[in-house]
Amino acid sequence: SGDLSFVNWKKLANKYLELWNTTKPILLECSPPEIQAPEKLVKAFPSYSVKFILLVRGDCTIRRSDSHDMVSAGYANVLEKYPETFVIRYEDLCLRWQEVYEHLILWEPLLKDVNIDGVPKKTSTWKHFSTTSVREYCLKAVQKWAIPKEINGFDMDVHPFAK
Repeated sequence: SGDLSFVNWKKLANKYLELWNTTKPILLECSPPEIQAPEKLVKAFPSYSVKFILLVRGDCTIRRSDSHDMVSAGYANVLEKYPETFVIRYEDLCLRWQEVYEHLILWEPLLKDVNIDGVPKKTSTWKHFSTTSVREYCLKAVQKWAIPKEINGFDMDVHPFAK
């Protein structure tokens, strides 16, 4: 994991709490670089039950091995320290959404309102902010993958997102 000794964890927690709507039952931060030090994130939010969901990619979606290795090391650290972490393979998210969703709500029932067709409201000027739903993104991504016609009897031409 990377050196995060420079991070003021109390200040970081206060910043997140300013940005989050703390009246909601779940407070979510996507891709915090601080994931490299999960124990410090947990400690920074003593009033909350901190859980981790990791989105990992398989070989058919990886483009740069150097960044993949760095992410893998960070994720391994999280899994080692918090084995109850929920791991979602990107391919499963796109190809088997319903099954992933069912497992996700068993793991954390408060996530039952997750909507794969939901479109985020434009609340950010961040250049990578997207107003594309997960379903739309997955449909586009799957078209670029080299996927066999059939995997374990599952016909890949009958896409689970097709309406």
